[in-house]
Amino acid sequence: MHPILARITLGHFTFNIYTYGLMAAVGIACGWACAILSAHRYKLQVELVDRIIFYSIIAGLIGSHYLYLIQYPESFKGWWSLVNILGAGRVWYGGFGAAVLFAVIYLKLHRKSVLQYFDLISPCVALAHGFGRIGCFFNGCCYGLPSKKFGIFLQSVGMKVVPTQLISAFFLFLLFFILVLIRRVFGIGRGIVLGSYLVLYGAFRFGIEFLRGDPVPIWFHLRFSQWVSLVLILIGFLLLWMGARKKRK
Repeated sequence: MHPILARITLGHFTFNIYTYGLMAAVGIACGWACAILSAHRYKLQVELVDRIIFYSIIAGLIGSHYLYLIQYPESFKGWWSLVNILGAGRVWYGGFGAAVLFAVIYLKLHRKSVLQYFDLISPCVALAHGFGRIGCFFNGCCYGLPSKKFGIFLQSVGMKVVPTQLISAFFLFLLFFILVLIRRVFGIGRGIVLGSYLVLYGAFRFGIEFLRGDPVPIWFHLRFSQWVSLVLILIGFLLLWMGARKKRK
């Protein structure tokens, strides 16, 4: 793979451009633009959406980094590990949970409908996440089980493994289009788009984890992400049930 895309030398200083960071930035930019355009389309406060995205990104960086330190305590290298939120080491659900918590509090403080704005943003989250998974592939992390027949050689592990990162990226881009379609059909504010996102991504993530080969803690025969996925699926079905009982706004 190509974890370092390019090296730039300026005098005595050399800077690395990491492929994962670049793809994460592309994903954030695309997801952000998607949210702003969606806000215009559905006539929600663009400035409010802009602030939610900005601060949610910061919350997501903090949450994903700290959950990584909790899940992989051996990566803790002193106090710098606690403050270096831009450093390596991310767990998606940690960032997702922190961003969601912040957004809920922020919307409540501004007396706005949480479901309305979450329905709006859900497709954009899937879009941004898809680019992040491509970054994982080039970074050589989040890889799958060894497979000579279906695998791609990964330099970081020295063998052919199932490209779970690319499978995830493909699914997330497909999920983006599915959620956009659901949003057009059912509108926003009922929680149907958000519920669909939680159920579909949660189910996919639960299944793809069985193909993952990177070492992660196992709790009662399941990975941590699988337990979180089950919770999200349950919440998603609850939102779909509640949304089906509401009239379209």
